[in-house]
Amino acid sequence: MRKSTAILVVPGLLLVAALAGCSTNGTAQQNFSGPPPDDTVSQSSEVTDEGLQAFWLEDGAEIAVSIPSSSSCPTIGRALVVVKPAGEGNVVSVQTEPPKSGPCTQDFSPHTTTYYTPGPVTTTRPLTIIVGANKVVLPPK
Repeated sequence: MRKSTAILVVPGLLLVAALAGCSTNGTAQQNFSGPPPDDTVSQSSEVTDEGLQAFWLEDGAEIAVSIPSSSSCPTIGRALVVVKPAGEGNVVSVQTEPPKSGPCTQDFSPHTTTYYTPGPVTTTRPLTIIVGANKVVLPPK
């Protein structure tokens, strides 16, 4: 590679890396039945009438969302999308995978999905988390 080509390629690669770090979408990190372990929870929301609950984990480095659903056909979070960054409302939305088809038990138990906290939101203000037609507010940590 010639020196002049390297001078052009390196800044371009740095720009791509910087933009990737500013992504406002987060893929699910973990999925499991039940709420997160107590020793990882920094702050939790109240349980909503619909049974949703959210948590700051690992001192705010992660967000966990527990969605009530059938234990045999759980609703699983796929991605966390920033709807409004911190300065505009601090709102995220959870995109879910449809539950598997077929017979499901009628028990409603929490199924939790964890995500890395996106850069555009803050842990120092309430975070509104939208799941379908429902929402839960996670207090500041």
